[in-house]
Amino acid sequence: MLDLIPTRATVVSYLASRVALDRLGGGDTHTILRVASDEAWLVSSREARAETVAAGERLLIYEQTALVIDQTDGWGVWTLRGETDEAFARISANPLPNARPAFLQGFVAHVPAKVIATQTALHIFVPAPVSHYLRERVLAACADLDVQVTAEAELVIDRDNAALLQPAGAQS
Repeated sequence: MLDLIPTRATVVSYLASRVALDRLGGGDTHTILRVASDEAWLVSSREARAETVAAGERLLIYEQTALVIDQTDGWGVWTLRGETDEAFARISANPLPNARPAFLQGFVAHVPAKVIATQTALHIFVPAPVSHYLRERVLAACADLDVQVTAEAELVIDRDNAALLQPAGAQS
């Protein structure tokens, strides 16, 4: 069985120097994803949007010329629960790391994506204009896994105290 859950999330992009980004620590309401050497994302539930944006703005203390952008509306998020590894293998050529939580970037269902893999779920972030396509690809590729599209839910990352997630294979 595979649950496909439309997920309400907040995405705040923090663009700064590598030095400033290396100083980042996690927060109670958000997880930090190191997207590139000069960019990190703060992600949280949509309910914590105001707190997450404020946390991003507080990071300006590390570098006053940094840029903080609320990109929430630009991303669609889907959570997979259940037979996640099998489902992911059907929609992406990217291998899932065994050690979790983990963060990876690459194509999923032929669209650029960012994925947070935890022990119990995969949270897949895709550009909002193609979010519907990810849903259709999962339904088609995983039909035999008894896919259940559930009600929309808030993003919850069971991160096992991991505050900063680097892309799989990245060096800090």
